[in-house]
Amino acid sequence: MNGVLHRAQDSGKKLEMIYVSCDNQITHRIVKVLQVNEEEILAFCYKRRQVRRFKKNNILSVGSIRKQIGA
Repeated sequence: MNGVLHRAQDSGKKLEMIYVSCDNQITHRIVKVLQVNEEEILAFCYKRRQVRRFKKNNILSVGSIRKQIGA
């Protein structure tokens, strides 16, 4: 996961992320990684339209944005 996050930070590409929020809600986010450290990432969240901190332990899945087929 760290490799994916660092590559996204360096390239500026958006990532698709499945995340467990502090109230145990599973959410789907599109983010642009701004900074990565040992415990969390700082990223622009397109769902909330603001810069947010995400705990690495709460990230269930992260990767390149999958293309959607159809409408």
